[in-house]
Amino acid sequence: MICRYPSQALWGDYARAGVGLVVGGAPLLLDLSTPLLLGCVGLMSLFAVYGVQALGRGRLRLTVSDAGVRIQPGDRDLGWDGLNGMRLAYYTTRRDGRGGWMELKLSWERYSLRVDSRIESFDALVRLAAARARSAGIGLDSGSVDNLSALGVDPAGQNADSG
Repeated sequence: MICRYPSQALWGDYARAGVGLVVGGAPLLLDLSTPLLLGCVGLMSLFAVYGVQALGRGRLRLTVSDAGVRIQPGDRDLGWDGLNGMRLAYYTTRRDGRGGWMELKLSWERYSLRVDSRIESFDALVRLAAARARSAGIGLDSGSVDNLSALGVDPAGQNADSG
């Protein structure tokens, strides 16, 4: 399975980075004191990093198989047999708990991979990762167990939708 971020899912990130750069940079046209100048440069730096991260997500391509995950660009191959951690977190944007997104973090000895629920085939990736974590005997925190259940994945091994 191929997982990548659809470009339309990232336009908001690109727009936020651009607006942040403009808002942080516009005051630089004025005669500012050194502390204000440094504050604007710091703000622009934060939004520049955010924009670079968004561009990186836009280029990311995961090829997921029974053997493991291949990450491009970079041609990094991570075998499921080396998986040593999994966390599935939910971040809400509203007080009632709706309107948020999930983030999957997979860990190997010297590498960790984070993807959010905007990536294509997120549910299938989570199901496969959960199965691999389970077979490797990786313990999950209670939040990950709850979030797997919310996706219809029984952390004990059965698909909650089928049983």
